[in-house]
Order: sequence, then structure tokens, then C-alpha cells
Amino acid sequence: MAPLRSLGNILSAFDDFYARTGKDAVTAAPPPPSPISATGGDTTFTSSGYKYHVWTTNGDGSPFNISSGNDTVQYLIVAGGGGTGTSGGGGSGGGGGGGLINSSSEFTPGSYAVTVGAGGAGSPQDAITAGGDSKLGSLIAAGGGRGGHYAPAAGEYRRGATSSAGGSSGGAVGNDDAGTANVFAPTSPSFPAPAPGQGNSGGPALPSPGNDTGGGGGGGAGGAGGGPQQTSPKRAGLGGIGAAIPWVPPSYGTPGPDGSARYFAGGGGGGGQDLAGAAGGAGGGGAGTSRPPGASGTAGATNTGGGAGGPGSAPGAAGGPGIVILRYPT
Repeated sequence: MAPLRSLGNILSAFDDFYARTGKDAVTAAPPPPSPISATGGDTTFTSSGYKYHVWTTNGDGSPFNISSGNDTVQYLIVAGGGGTGTSGGGGSGGGGGGGLINSSSEFTPGSYAVTVGAGGAGSPQDAITAGGDSKLGSLIAAGGGRGGHYAPAAGEYRRGATSSAGGSSGGAVGNDDAGTANVFAPTSPSFPAPAPGQGNSGGPALPSPGNDTGGGGGGGAGGAGGGPQQTSPKRAGLGGIGAAIPWVPPSYGTPGPDGSARYFAGGGGGGGQDLAGAAGGAGGGGAGTSRPPGASGTAGATNTGGGAGGPGSAPGAAGGPGIVILRYPT
């Protein structure tokens, strides 16, 4: 009879625990994913078992509205790239690539606001700007910083700048004697800090008593901008490489070293005085130009968040607008 008394004691203890807690010790499993029904975006399509929503128009777009279902949503949020201006003769810095967030999380029914950041303004005057921020709900991708340039009205050289919240920095202007990289700024007092790892530093300028000067390349989402080189091939600083995103369809972004992925948010190449202008980074970074023949820098590619290329002495160019892409299983 002793074994039966022991079993009775165990059952009694369990009943006592249940009476005190009001529940058993087993945690209920979360509900399984269910198909999402949603609207929003400038373009929607289905491919390879996924529904895509894409926003490409600058400014506040139609919200991502989920009417039913819950599942994992992948999202790419790319901010606008930084613009560039004239150098005053020494070669402007390239614009920084826009900040970029590539992640996934579970979404439930609700309305999520979407904003696409514009590319930063390029100008021969003083109004050179960083790229605009892109947003999905509370997530913020910060615009890329402007390239270093000469401000004619103020009569001064202005270094490449970070954006307000930490997209990649623009490269330094060639006549800037600092010759140091522009530091990535990870936070902002004006709104919530963006996710870390969105951008990289712009490249240094090349101070020189002669004409072999050039601007630094803008930082890209995947790497820092480069500095000019006076050895063959003589050129300004290369734009930093953008980020490789393997799940995005080939109609968006640009090709890059990894042939199976699409690239976004490349830095703009620096402009040169007698040095050649440099290539922009994969991911839509615009190419820089040299003083002879005085061509403007190349704009960042549309909807890539690429930074603009710096000119040798001509007017600058605009950064590439950003983009927001979502997908989820059908």
C-alpha cells in the first residue's frame, strides 16, 4: 500500500499547486502563422511564393494596411542619398549613401505608415543637402550626408557632413586641408535613433600644393568611402560599396560584386582637379568627374539611395531617392 500512498501524495501536491496558481505548468503555444491580407504601395506583385509591396514615390505613401493574418514580413528601408556641390577647383567629395535597414519581424493586423526619402539636393551654390529619411512605422532609415564642397556665397569650404541621424557621411572636399574621414554619427536628438549599422564614413580629401587634388568618396551602406590616390591610376576617392540584398527582385537596385544579389545605398565617387573623377559604389552611387572638361557630378541612381558623384569644379548633383520594399509568404 505504500506506493499507492506516495502516488496519492504526488497528486495532492499537484492539485494544491493548481489551486494556488489557477493554471497548470504548461505554457500555451503561440498561434501558428496565418496568411496576410494587405494593401499599400506604389506597386504590388506576387513572385516565387511571396507577395511584394514596393514604395518608390518620394514622401508619405499609402500605408501598409494589414486587414487580417499574422506572419513574418521581410522589409528593406533605404533612405535618400546625399547631394554634392561645386568644389571651387579642388574636387568635391561624393555624397553619402542613404541609411539602410534590412530585416524581418512578425506583423499583425494594423496600419503602418510608409515614407520614402528624397535624394539630397545638388547645387552650385550653398543649398547642398543630405538625403531624406525613409520610414516604416517606427523604423527610420537615415538619409546620407552631403559631400564636401565650396560654398560661394559664404566664401568657405564645407566638409562632408553626416545626415541628421546617421546615414553614410559624404566625402571631404579636395581643397579642405584637414584630409580626414568624416565620422558616422549614430544618433540624433531630434527623433528616435535609427537602427545601428546603417552607414559608414566618407573618405578623406587629398591636400596638395599642386593640382593633383581630389575629393573623398562618400560612404556606402556596405563600406567606407575611399581617399584619392596620386599613383597610377590617378583618381579621386572611390565611393563606398552599398549593401547586398539577396531577396530583392532584379528590377530593383543595381548589380554588384555578388552577382546573385542587388545592391543599394552606394556612396558617390569623389571629383578631381587634375585627378580623374572616381566611380561610385555599387548600389547606385554616382560617378565623380574631373575639372577638365568641367562636367557636373553624376546623380545617384533612382530608388537606390545612392550618393551623388562629386564634380571637379562644375555644379554638383542630386542624391538618389530611397525605396521601401516588403514581402511575405502568400
